[in-house]
Amino acid sequence: MRKVLAIPLKEVREHFALNSRQDVKIVTPEILAAELIAKLQAAGRLLKPEQPMAGVEWRHAVSDAPNALCESREFATGLADETLGPFSLCFANEKSPQDAHYHPHHLEIFFSEHPLEAEYRNDANTPLERVSLAKGGCSFSPPALCTARTWAA
Repeated sequence: MRKVLAIPLKEVREHFALNSRQDVKIVTPEILAAELIAKLQAAGRLLKPEQPMAGVEWRHAVSDAPNALCESREFATGLADETLGPFSLCFANEKSPQDAHYHPHHLEIFFSEHPLEAEYRNDANTPLERVSLAKGGCSFSPPALCTARTWAA
């Protein structure tokens, strides 16, 4: 079960510079099977093979390499029926510091073009871990496990 996903903006920009498609799928309901990719490519669709992403930080793939991505169900642990909404999406700059906080019932997606840091625990009994995106990017975390904040460079 994935706990945190960090997407450095530098990696997104490099992906666009090295690939003909100018959008990139990073989280998806399911990874496309090789047979479906081949069928879509034969029909003229500009697609690349997909593979599960390892680690917590996404990296771009050059044009002849498979795209690494996460399945959205990897983040579903803790989403309960009482959730009013399934996620929040936040954009921030260097003037929006965050106090340590957590959301018990929804996912949090946090994007900034400024330095971004996310601190998280895999569960209540594990030590605090940190991922830092010095040049900005995106953090994606499930309920109750993450605190996120931005800070000035």
